[in-house]
Amino acid sequence: MNEQTQEQGVAAAPAAGMTKQDTDSAKARAKVAAKAAKKAKAVKAKKAKPAKAAKTGDSLSALKEAAPDYKVDKEKRTAGGNASIDSDDEVAKKLRGKPIEDVYAAAAKALAPDETVASLKKRYGHLNLGMQRMNLGNRLRGALNAK
Repeated sequence: MNEQTQEQGVAAAPAAGMTKQDTDSAKARAKVAAKAAKKAKAVKAKKAKPAKAAKTGDSLSALKEAAPDYKVDKEKRTAGGNASIDSDDEVAKKLRGKPIEDVYAAAAKALAPDETVASLKKRYGHLNLGMQRMNLGNRLRGALNAK
C-alpha cells in the first residue's frame, strides 16, 4: 500500500466483491477528499481593515496648520519658475543663498567621518540642484538633531 491509500483507509488490493474500477474510483475520491481537506486548512479569514477617516478641510489648510513657519521667497525662483520655499529654521537660514559647493562642504563637515564631499556628490549628484540642496539640508538637520 502506498502512503496516500494508507492515510485514507483504502486498501491497495481490491476488497472482496470489488472490481479494479471500483478500487480506482475509491482511490480517486479519497485523493479529492484529501485535497479538499488540505485546502480548507489553508483558507484563512481576512482581517477587517479599519475605516478611513473622513477628510475635513482642504490639503492646503492642513499644510498651513502643520508647517506655519515656511519661508516663501517670491523674489528668488526655482528653475521651474516657482517661488523658493524653505523651512525657515537655523539650517535653512545658514544655507539660504549659498552655492551648492558650500552646501556640500557644510554637510560633509557635519556628517564627518562617515561622509565626505565626494561620497555625498556620488549619492546626490544625479539630482537637480534643488533636490541636492534639499537632501543635504535634511541630512544636516538630522546630524544636528542627533548631537
